[in-house]
Amino acid sequence: MRLERHSDEAGKKPYKTDESHGRVAMRGNEMSAMGVFLVGGLIGAGVALLIAPQTGPKLRRTLRDYAERGTESVRERGRDAWDTAVDQGKEYVESGKTTVRQAGEAARDIIDTGKEAVQKARDR
Repeated sequence: MRLERHSDEAGKKPYKTDESHGRVAMRGNEMSAMGVFLVGGLIGAGVALLIAPQTGPKLRRTLRDYAERGTESVRERGRDAWDTAVDQGKEYVESGKTTVRQAGEAARDIIDTGKEAVQKARDR
């Protein structure tokens, strides 16, 4: 197995490829971080089972309650985000209307000034 050093598109992070299989080889830091993550997950699962020894139906009910609370929380946050987006949209529309109105008034002023200049030139 022969590993070659390459760079990603931005040329910032070098990585190695295994020519014989075309796979990207992980660096040591990435492997150790993944190992720590997996060990932490296993320890957490074990502690959860030791701390909360519930019967199957009771555990399912508890999980269902957590899921329902989480679902309601997500819905509430979604509603809040929607309301915020609608309010900001209304503000942008009003701002746009004001800008268009001001541009129209400025255009009318320029046209009036141009008409006056043409009239003065004709009167000479």
